[in-house]
Amino acid sequence: MTGMGSFRRRAWLVLGVLLAACAGGPGRAGEATLRPIAEVLSLPAAELAAGVPMRVRGVVVLTRPIVVVQDGACGIWAHAKNFAPFAVDLPAGGQREICLGDEVEAEGVVDRGGFAPTIKAATFRLLGTKPLPPPIPADLGRMFRGGDNAVRVEFGETLDAIVQGCREDRTGWNLVLDLATRRIMARIEKTALAERPEHLIDARVKLVGVVGSTRNSRGQFLAPTLNVAAADDITVLEPAPSSPFAALLVPLASIATYRPEPVARHRIQTEGIVTCHVPGRYCYLQQGLVGLRVECPAAVDLRPGDVVRAAGFVDMSRMIAGIVEGVVEKTGRAAVPEPAAIAPEEIGDILSTAERTQRIALPTNYAGVLIRFPARLVERQRFRDGWMLTLGRDQTSSQAWIPMVEAGDAAALERLQPGSDVEVTGVARIDAELPADYVPTGRNPEIRPVELVLRSAADVRVVRAASWWTPRRLGTALAAAGVLLAAVLGWVGSLRRELAVQVDRVAHEIRSRREAEVEFEATLRERNRLAANLHDTLLQTIGGIRYQLDACRVAGREKDEAEADEHFDVARRMIDHVADEVRGSVWALRTMPMPGKSFTDSIAAVVGQFEKQLGKGHGPRISFQTTGAALELPNFIAGNLLLVVQEAIHNAIRHGRPTRIDVDTAFQSDGSLTLTIRDDGMGFEPGTEAGPAQGHFGLQGMRERLERLGGTLSVESGPGAGTTITAHVSQPAGDGRLTTEGTARSSGPR
Repeated sequence: MTGMGSFRRRAWLVLGVLLAACAGGPGRAGEATLRPIAEVLSLPAAELAAGVPMRVRGVVVLTRPIVVVQDGACGIWAHAKNFAPFAVDLPAGGQREICLGDEVEAEGVVDRGGFAPTIKAATFRLLGTKPLPPPIPADLGRMFRGGDNAVRVEFGETLDAIVQGCREDRTGWNLVLDLATRRIMARIEKTALAERPEHLIDARVKLVGVVGSTRNSRGQFLAPTLNVAAADDITVLEPAPSSPFAALLVPLASIATYRPEPVARHRIQTEGIVTCHVPGRYCYLQQGLVGLRVECPAAVDLRPGDVVRAAGFVDMSRMIAGIVEGVVEKTGRAAVPEPAAIAPEEIGDILSTAERTQRIALPTNYAGVLIRFPARLVERQRFRDGWMLTLGRDQTSSQAWIPMVEAGDAAALERLQPGSDVEVTGVARIDAELPADYVPTGRNPEIRPVELVLRSAADVRVVRAASWWTPRRLGTALAAAGVLLAAVLGWVGSLRRELAVQVDRVAHEIRSRREAEVEFEATLRERNRLAANLHDTLLQTIGGIRYQLDACRVAGREKDEAEADEHFDVARRMIDHVADEVRGSVWALRTMPMPGKSFTDSIAAVVGQFEKQLGKGHGPRISFQTTGAALELPNFIAGNLLLVVQEAIHNAIRHGRPTRIDVDTAFQSDGSLTLTIRDDGMGFEPGTEAGPAQGHFGLQGMRERLERLGGTLSVESGPGAGTTITAHVSQPAGDGRLTTEGTARSSGPR
């Protein structure tokens, strides 16, 4: 249904474009289609991506930094051609600067924009002037989900808005608004408000502005912003105190703690001794074992030991109380608090206990407190705005940051060598880490590892310098030794190459002779076996055929046709039998696995060949299965094992008259292989079987093949108990590890 609705909307949209193109505007043939802003904002993403020429009509509600045109309850952002100054075409000709309240037609290409659709390469045609559309009351629920984009809204009537800070950039002022549950940035251009609006900080205000958005590189909404068009759009409902230090005085240890009547969202002030100061960014204050970070962007000359008053707004974004938009005033001097003798991992234990027991950390959590502990310098890294030291203690490590390092400190830090035992003094920085799906539950949030903020290189005192054998020096010494060793090895290598040439020549001759000897012995054994097979089968059968033919001739002389036909039929069957014997002998001469097939597939093919020769329903039932991860075998090993399987099945069928033959292949994890051929035939008494002396070479041939492979062959049998032949081959030395051929396969009874 959703797809059908989308199709219908597109069909109506296309129909509207066609009708508008046919009808045109009066006297404006070929111009872009005039559409309501709401309809433009609803265009499908595919059409927006293609860039649709479009014309909208509305009232200008924002002129800087970008023009916003609002039509009723909807608005759209518009960028001028080539980023030129925003101008409007007058009806009588000429142009002037675009102004708030101008009723215009904006024409350009509709683009997907950063978050909401925008009109790019826009030109504006003046139609007249109109009052600005009345602002709608701000709905934070909608705004923080991306709603009301490019629409005038109002803060302050139904929702308290307190200005908590003012940040300046090149062209405008950015006011930080606290809205009870949310914070939002409201921007006003310096062309609309020339003087810094210091009087607005800590005042309760009413603002009217156009909603914007902050988004990521995928166009996904992150947070809303507010663009104030004119100074008159800011109304002070409750003025700020005459001085920041007229705010409520709260002791350092009582900030953000329980009170029967909570502190208002306005400024507070507190007092403390400066322990660390990073100019233009922040300072740390301390009273007893309680520390506080104060964000103070204004340039103030502070040194450790200064007693100060700090006024600002409580911030809990780091899950530990701090002051933001702070104003600091020096009131005297005092001794810098003595650093607490405690290490980061000990603070971590205190925090873990507090989290586990759900009680306050005792004696304190040491956040923002000056501490001192011994450690070993593991690593030092230089960054554009400071240095990061990695400190090790036992099995733990921590990070220490030295911001805004001066030239003298940089030289001192350069002399620090990893591996030195040091004593470190710094301010403990403790932040809480919140997961993306964090919802307050009353439990303490998870604490990040404790880090340190150091004031200068003097906060790192070397107790024992690192060994002279630094990694760099050791590397140089090893490089020199390596060059000398390379020269020696080069000379030795030339001697070894000459020796290797001679050894290879002798080895090649020995190997050639050995291979010729092995080939001769193998050929001789195969010839003997083939001779025995021919003697046992082919010659005896041919003799029988000759006897039958002689009998046919005698019967022919006596004119006994029935007897002649009988002997002739016997001779024909014997010829068929000897043909099968010759075919089997020729097939048995194959010594390699079947091309394109794995070892297990080749065995399955051998079993299938036997079944085909015997015929369905005749002879024994033959099954084959494999266990373990099948391995890829060298051709020499696979060929000999395949012949062992052929010979064992052939002997069982020929001599045992079994009803079932089972062939099992087991691959072991050490690379070895075990073949088992088991039948339920007549069996025999081991030691009484016919051998080469009687012209039977089957078992002897199988043993010789396994000996060539370095394996073993065992035979278990008994009269009436069937026969089991087991062939085992270990991983051959020098062949390397066999590679996995595939997953274990098995075939059912065949």
